[in-house]
Amino acid sequence: AMAKRFGPVLPTYGVVAVDGNWRCECGQRSCKAGKHPRIKSWVTRATKDTRQIADWAMRWPLANWAIHCTEINVVDLDRKPGKPDGVTTLACWEDALGVTTPDSVRVTTGTGMQIYFQQGALKTTANPDGTGIDVRATGGYVMAPGSRHANGSVYRIDIDEGVEPCPEWLIESLTVSAPREGSRERSSASAPKHTIPYSQSGASGGFWLDPAAKLNAWEVL
Repeated sequence: AMAKRFGPVLPTYGVVAVDGNWRCECGQRSCKAGKHPRIKSWVTRATKDTRQIADWAMRWPLANWAIHCTEINVVDLDRKPGKPDGVTTLACWEDALGVTTPDSVRVTTGTGMQIYFQQGALKTTANPDGTGIDVRATGGYVMAPGSRHANGSVYRIDIDEGVEPCPEWLIESLTVSAPREGSRERSSASAPKHTIPYSQSGASGGFWLDPAAKLNAWEVL
């Protein structure tokens, strides 16, 4: 049902309780617990085929599941201690522009919230020290509802509406060019029409995404 609704899926290692703590099935403490693929070449092997999905589920009954974002764009709002709060960032953008985010599918994650949008102009990117907001599109994946985070929380759908188009104001907010390293100059792209006054990124005091962020091929939310 998840694959039919949101796009191709793939199995990842699950997390299991060990001595009162949640650990990745793989047994490695330095891994991306509960988030790294069970299969090789996941980009081409992620599928909507029910027989293949059932085979994987029987082979790895404790697996988590991920959605390859070929049919959706996902905006992830992180809420991690000591880092910018993505939910607050989005609220500030809404307030500054006098807009609201559509009631598209929203998923509570282990460390925040995700909003699912129709596939569109967004590209996979990450900015852990800027806005508190990441994006996953084609070439990236997100953990599917029902998966368990390494902190024990289960991903769950909180707003079960349709998958709406991402509004232009949010696309613009998420694709502003970052300042060049070691320079106060910005790229030729236009500056955002709004800034977050308490941000520590950018010469103007606004939050900026870093499109040059180096991501592992399987980096996920």
